[in-house]
This record gives sequence, structure tokens and C-alpha cells, in this order.
Amino acid sequence: MDSTPAVSLQKKAIMRQIKPSIVDEEMEGELLAIDDMTGTYFAVRGSGLWLWRSFRSGADIDQIKAVLDPSVGPDVDAFVAGLEAAGLLVESTTTGSTVVVEAPVPWTTPEFEVHDDLQDLLLLDPIHEVTEDGWPNMGTSA
Repeated sequence: MDSTPAVSLQKKAIMRQIKPSIVDEEMEGELLAIDDMTGTYFAVRGSGLWLWRSFRSGADIDQIKAVLDPSVGPDVDAFVAGLEAAGLLVESTTTGSTVVVEAPVPWTTPEFEVHDDLQDLLLLDPIHEVTEDGWPNMGTSA
């Protein structure tokens, strides 16, 4: 790894976290995330990958911004606003240990896309309709 400065901060409270119903996978410089409750899927690229990983690791927005050049603040704010508008970031009151966040080098504009064209198909998956015992034990929720 490079000599990028890292900041270790004691967490007081995580203000936001990735919604628990989100399943994600990173491949070839892009992150694909699916909300298994809505069937909406998302693409994240650029430094958005680093921001996503930071939220997944438990970092809060103040910890993230502390390691970044202030000039990228508007990029971070726009990305976070997009995640919030899509319902991907939820408030959390979790407190806990120290989180180490390393700044990405080089910084590239975070990209975030929302796709809902496969919602019907993704929600047809029977995994959404089963109990913890698995198929073929149907769940009772509608």
C-alpha cells in the first residue's frame, strides 16, 4: 500500500450505515448493489467504491471527510445525498471501536446510478418468500 495518511478516530456514534437489506459485490472496478426488498439495483464507480467501503466498515461521514482534501467535500456530499435519496443509507445509533479510514489516491468523482428495470424479475425470486428454513418453506409476509 502507498504512504497515504490514515486517521484513526474514536467513534461517538455512526450516523449512517448501508441499509441491511443491501447485497453488494465488487467486480472490475465497479460495485453492484441490490436492495433485496425493492428489487432496485445500483452501480457505484470511481471514489464511490472507497466511500461505500468506508460506510460498510462502520466509518461515519466525519471520519471519512477527515482524511480527504476539503476540495472533494462537494463530491462526497453529492454522493451521500444520492445514497440517502435512494434509501441506501439509514441512521444508526451503533457506537463502538476505533475505525481507521485511509484516503483514496487518486481521488476520482464518485459515480452512482439507480436501476429499476429488473425490479419485477428480481422480486420474483422465491428466496424472498421463504422462511429461514429455506425453500420450499414459504414465508407468511405478503
